[in-house]
Amino acid sequence: MKNHILYFANPMCSWCWGFAPVIKSVEKAFSQYLPLYVILGGLGRGKQNALDANGKRTIRQHWEHVNEQTNQPFNFEFFERDGFVYNTELACRAVVTARRLKPETALDFLIHMHRQFYQELKNTTEPETLFALAEDFGFNKTEFETEFNSDQTATEIASDFKATKQLGVSGFPSLYVSNTKDGYTVITQGYQTREKIESALTSWQKNQSVS
Repeated sequence: MKNHILYFANPMCSWCWGFAPVIKSVEKAFSQYLPLYVILGGLGRGKQNALDANGKRTIRQHWEHVNEQTNQPFNFEFFERDGFVYNTELACRAVVTARRLKPETALDFLIHMHRQFYQELKNTTEPETLFALAEDFGFNKTEFETEFNSDQTATEIASDFKATKQLGVSGFPSLYVSNTKDGYTVITQGYQTREKIESALTSWQKNQSVS
């Protein structure tokens, strides 16, 4: 595989939503030289307990911080909801499904998921909601549901989670850049501005040309 960017993200990660304009800018600026691949990392996998008052307070603080730093909008009516289990595994599976069906849509579908969860308060932990969101995005609902439930998609999402762990990704969003000679280089683990990301990628490219 030629030089490329790996974007490690989660569809229910508030910092990834804050990072959405940055990563779209990066994709536009560098896609000719560095194709971008979305890799899903799990948050809250296996969780079964609903958010309690302390959990809501902690998450709200995160959302407020992201909003202040990035100006990305959040709908704080989310915290009036009771019984919500913050398990992101099915949302991750939906993005992998989109990537399998139309690889070029993976990033845009991820951002679509962010927007529907953080602004529109869609419950992206429910399969039927995910299928409806996929249809709104332009997928055939029946085809999407079939692929979502396939063994191949289950294998692929497990591969994403494994790659996230093996590369030592410790937080989302994270960007790695790769070439066949040197392997993977960390650009960021955590939110950074567009200017810092693009500067780091430009420096990496220059180093490749003189090495």
